[in-house]
Order: sequence, then C-alpha cells, then structure tokens
Amino acid sequence: MGIAFDLATVNWLAHLLQPGGHIPRRAAPDEHESLEMFLSQLPERFVSSRGNEDKVRRVAEAAREQLSRIPYGQEIPLQLLESLQQLLSHYPWISMIVPSMKNVELDRFLASREFLHDLVHEVKWQDDGLIMQPRDLDDHPQALLDVFPPFQTALNAMTRWPGLLFWRPNKDSVFLPFAGKTPAAVRECAGWALSNLKISRFRGLKTFEAEYFRRFPEARATAASTTTLLHISDLHIGSTEAATSLPRLQQLLRNQIREIPNGQKVVLVISGDLIDDPKDEYYNSARQFLDTAQNLTEEPPILVLGNHDVRTDGYLSENLRNAIKLPTNRVRWFDDQPLGLVCFNSVAGGRLAAGKIGPEQFADVGNEIDHKRDWRDHTLVGVLHHHPLPVDNPAWYARPFYERILGRFFEKTDQLEDATDFVDFVRQRRFAAVLHGHKHIPRVASIPGPPPIAVLGCGSSVGKVPTNDGRIFLSINRIDVNHQTGSLSCRLMAERTLGAGMSQWDRWESHEILHAQAL
Repeated sequence: MGIAFDLATVNWLAHLLQPGGHIPRRAAPDEHESLEMFLSQLPERFVSSRGNEDKVRRVAEAAREQLSRIPYGQEIPLQLLESLQQLLSHYPWISMIVPSMKNVELDRFLASREFLHDLVHEVKWQDDGLIMQPRDLDDHPQALLDVFPPFQTALNAMTRWPGLLFWRPNKDSVFLPFAGKTPAAVRECAGWALSNLKISRFRGLKTFEAEYFRRFPEARATAASTTTLLHISDLHIGSTEAATSLPRLQQLLRNQIREIPNGQKVVLVISGDLIDDPKDEYYNSARQFLDTAQNLTEEPPILVLGNHDVRTDGYLSENLRNAIKLPTNRVRWFDDQPLGLVCFNSVAGGRLAAGKIGPEQFADVGNEIDHKRDWRDHTLVGVLHHHPLPVDNPAWYARPFYERILGRFFEKTDQLEDATDFVDFVRQRRFAAVLHGHKHIPRVASIPGPPPIAVLGCGSSVGKVPTNDGRIFLSINRIDVNHQTGSLSCRLMAERTLGAGMSQWDRWESHEILHAQAL
C-alpha cells in the first residue's frame, strides 16, 4: 500500500499510524480546514488494491461527515480519526520515500504518482507494509512540528538523502540511501528493498540494513567524509535564563554528539553573546562553560564576539580575553574534509546594534584565505554574530512554526551596516553557508547564487526569548557538510520543556526546520 501527501502531513500521518499512539493536533492556522482537506484528498492519494482503496474511502467519508457536524472553530476531538488509525496501523513495517531536497528533477520523480504506483503494483513485496510518499515539494526549507521519532534516523543522515526510511511501529528504524541519483538507480534500490524485506527473516531492521549495504556498497557513506557543526548562540551567561538552562544545554550537546557516528568530525560553533554583559563576575562562568565545551569534542570550539560580549566601544576587556582564549586566526582549516570556517568580528568599531565588518577586516580575512594555496578546494562556511541579511517575517513555509511558538515576537530586524560588501565577499569567495545569531530567532534564508549561500540563524541556546505559551525555546542548529555526497544540510532544533528532550515519545514536542543544498 502507498499514501502520498506533503512532508508535514506525512510526518503527522506517521503519528496516526502508530498503534495506540498519540495523535498531535494538525499544525495549521485552521485545524478544521486542514483535516477537511486531508480527509477529502485521502482516497485519491491512497494506492493499493481496489478493495483496500474502497475501505479507506468509506472510512474517510465517515470521518468527514463527523467533522461536518462539529461547529466551525470548536476544538476537534481526534477520536473521529480512530477508525482510520485502526485501518492503517496494523502493518509490520512502514516506509517513507525521503526526498533529496536539493535535486529538483529527482525529487519530482520521487514524488510522482507513477513511481508510487510502480512500487505498489509492479514490485512483489515479501511482507505487507505501507509506503508514505511526500509530495508538493519545493526548494523552500521544510518546517516540521511534533517530529515523529523514527524520522530522527533519517534526519541524522540528511546529507545522504534521498533514500527510504523503514521503521517497525514502536520498534527500530533504518535509513537506506539510494546508491545512485537517477530514476533507474532509485527504482533498482527501492525495488530490491521492498522485495527482500521480510520481518520474520531478519532479527531486526539493522540486519536488513547490513544486507542492503552488501548489495549496494556504493550507498554506504564513511563517517570521515562528514563534518558536523553544532551551532549555538546567545548564551548570555550571567542572565537568569543561563543560570537555569546552561547545564541542560551542555547535556543536549552531549546527546547530539552521541548520535553522530564515530570517526565523524564535530566542531562546536558559538556565534556570539557568550555573556550577558562584559562584567568581571561573569568571566569565570564563561571560562567554565568553554572548558566543558572543549572536552566535548576533539576540536576546540569556534567563538565569535557578540554585542553583549564587548564594551560600548566594541573592545574586549583583557579579563574576558584571557577567560575565553579567543583565537587570533580568522580561518580554521580542516584539510582532511576539506573545510574552512571563516570568522568575522561584527562588533568592530562599536557598531553594536546592527553590526559592521569594515574594509580592513575584509582585507585581513581575504589575505588569510589567500595564504591557503588550495583554498578553492575547501568548502567555506562563515561565522558572525549579526545578521548578514534583514530578517523579515517568516516565509510561508515556516509560518506555523513561528506563529504557534514564537508569536508576534518575530519582527523585521536590521542587517549589517555593510551588508552589501559582506554579501559580495561571500559570493565571490563562493561560501556554502553563513552562520549567525543575535536576535534569538532560528531562521533559514539564502543569498541568491549561483550557487546559493545558506544563511542559518540560531536562536538563543538558553531559551532567552518570549514565546506564546510561556515555555522555553532552547535552540541548537546542526549543520552537516558531506564531501562524499557534495551536500550540506541543516536542522534547526528546539527543546520546549527543559529536560524533556528534543525528541521524545511521550509529548511529541520536537520541532525542526530542515534545509539541504548541494555544495
């Protein structure tokens, strides 16, 4: 059987298919309209035998009838979906076709009705199961609320997309990347997986995964080919929020590092406002945090200054300089990847509100890049505190994410005073991405290419931001750069309840914005 919807609906539907699982509210401004659209489209987007299609149509029509009797604006009892849940949640395995999010032509094929029809009707499956197919994809980042936990398996391998995600309800999950990026290669990989998956034959999906990689060894990516940047920002050590949340942030970083395969390089990036004010009493706490961060990974952290870290004239006190051991080199090179992290000081000259780089610093950074003879062979990622682009109200793709959680706090903000020069610089040097902080709002934007440059903003990593419901919004971004697949991906993650986790089975409160691009 197969079923096709947009990615956010597929994520929501995965919850619905979990036997006895919690069904989250639809993430839409109008839940009534959203459910009505889902139920009306379900019969035409469900692919199976004629008998099964008729069953789904009857159940969907009955649910629509119940929905029509609920007054508009009244909270919808999700019990009206129980019959549909019972009908679709008995399969031993479920799969999701995972798009590339960077190859438009390939994603169009992966989202086609013909591809789903071929998998359901032309491939002989060993076991009954259900395939979910994301449709209506575009080149915008994707916002997901209440991320279904097995999806984390695919999210941890975003630079290896596209592929197939398999999971057994309430059990294990695996992601199988396709061995090629052509329709023929995709058909071969998907057809082999579906025709060879028999649950009784394998001790678990990990055993099946091993057999898949024996059949398609070129689909396996080595850990050494990927660098992970854990991007945090605006810690404001010395504030009330930091006193409460900093220990939790340290544990969340440990959790993220545990999910990263052994042998994969991990670098912690802090994009400014380490402290709340340049006061001597905050320096010791800042040093303790950085000492802990130093021990989390083999690589020393990358740190740039924010407006709260310096005096009003833009200068760093010697006490803080000694506490944080700010490196003097502007570019950190990783030749084995190859990758270059380029650091900018956007508080130079005391321009603390909007930020400024200045011509002297552009020249210095350019010289340091040019000192590297093979710099053109490296992927360049910039790091600064202030916004290199103005932050408008969130685009339509992320509007439910912001409206539901951050409300009207999100307002347009200023860009760098010399933003035009900054954009010209990163374009001419062909940066892949720019990381920043400052306004405590997670965001994904882009500097038009070719190639386009991802602009990735991290919110406050201690949750120093007002929210609609008064709960915390603790931000961490994860950026993966994979030179084997030639791709960059970003996950903007948040914890909403301290200690509950960024992904948990009981509350379904994992929120992410996803971005992927080719290098």
